[in-house]
Amino acid sequence: MPTDSRQRSVAGVVLSVSTMENTENSEKNYGRKSYSQLGEDVFIEQRLRKRVGGLYLDIGAYHPFKYSNTELLRTALGWKGINIDASFQAIDAFNLNRDGDINICAAVGDKVKNGIYYEFEDSALNTTNETVGEKRRRRQKLIAANPIQLNPVPKILNDNQLECRDIELLNLDISGSEFDVLVGMDWSKMRPKIIAVSNENLKLKNVIQNRIYLFLSALGYNLVGHLLITSVFEWEA
Repeated sequence: MPTDSRQRSVAGVVLSVSTMENTENSEKNYGRKSYSQLGEDVFIEQRLRKRVGGLYLDIGAYHPFKYSNTELLRTALGWKGINIDASFQAIDAFNLNRDGDINICAAVGDKVKNGIYYEFEDSALNTTNETVGEKRRRRQKLIAANPIQLNPVPKILNDNQLECRDIELLNLDISGSEFDVLVGMDWSKMRPKIIAVSNENLKLKNVIQNRIYLFLSALGYNLVGHLLITSVFEWEA
């Protein structure tokens, strides 16, 4: 598949834009194997300086291999972590393929509240964001839309007797509710080195108006890259 790539600099940040999504060709296009949709895992690995044996928290983990931003760290550098997804089928796949990881079936939000889980024929489109779900159902085949309870990350971890202080990578992709999840985090107990977050609303012309950018910048994170749909932030203590 041909690749159309270019880089632009905005406020000192390199924004990488690529239309290449064929992970089968990843070694040719990225110089090494990649499991991510757009090479995010290769970029994350570089930012982490190929750190061995770290810990990740993957929210909206979706699949142990396909479009995964954590599988490269696991297989190449021996990382382990916690995978959270609202789909039982997704968590079953993680239980079968991610030895050493902790896998939790849960829907994540900013607080404890009721929501709707939209499940589509293409499960990559599943979401608990009502606005996104209603928009997608007009174009995609909807399998189910069922009530579900959303919980903030601290509650989910606490209910499973898990600590998050040692998490070095937070990967977040839940189809439109990423900002809510960030707001619901306990940042006094968690400060990952890298945050990779789905952030489709970030545009080259309005980086400083993007609410995810503003929120994480206020916490001391720097935007170090944006790969078409994924923003990568880095903590510098």
